[in-house]
Amino acid sequence: MRIQLTLVLLTAIVAILGARLAQCAQQALAITVSESHDGISAGTGIEKAGSPVTVLVTLTNHSNRTVSSSLIDYDEYCTIDVRDVQGNSVPETEYLRKLRAPGRRKSGHGLTSQYKPGETWQEKVPITDYFDVSRPGNYKIRLERQLPEEPGKGSVKSNLLTVTVAE
Repeated sequence: MRIQLTLVLLTAIVAILGARLAQCAQQALAITVSESHDGISAGTGIEKAGSPVTVLVTLTNHSNRTVSSSLIDYDEYCTIDVRDVQGNSVPETEYLRKLRAPGRRKSGHGLTSQYKPGETWQEKVPITDYFDVSRPGNYKIRLERQLPEEPGKGSVKSNLLTVTVAE
C-alpha cells in the first residue's frame, strides 16, 4: 500500500513539473504565416507568375500580460526571409531597399493596439512588394519579429511556408 501511495505521489509530481516546463517552453508571442486566399489562388499555394503574392501573418499573445503592438512595420520590427528552391535569398524590390535606406526616417503605422493574453491579430503581407517572386518556382517564406516590450527582449520566428509560382 505504501509503495502504491509513493508511486501516485511521484506520478503527480512528474505531471506537475511537466506542465510547468511546457508552460515555460511556450513563447510569449507566436507568429505563423499562411496562405492569404485573396493573394494565393484558391488556397492551393500556387500563384501565376507576375501575380501578387500575399501571405497572412497571425500573431498570438501567449504571455500572461497585455501586449502593445502596432501593425507590423516590416522594415523596422520584422525580417522577411524569402528563398528559392536552391535555398538562395530572393532579390529585394527597389521599394524594400528604399525602406531600409540609411538615414530614412522610421515612421510606423501609428496604429497601436493592446492585445490581452490569448488574443490573436492578423495582417496581410504583400510579399511581391518586398521581394521579386515573379519567376516560376517554389519559394519558402519565413518571418522573424522582434518581441514587443511587455513579454521581454528577443524575437520569434514563424513557420516555413512554401508558395509555388507557376507560368
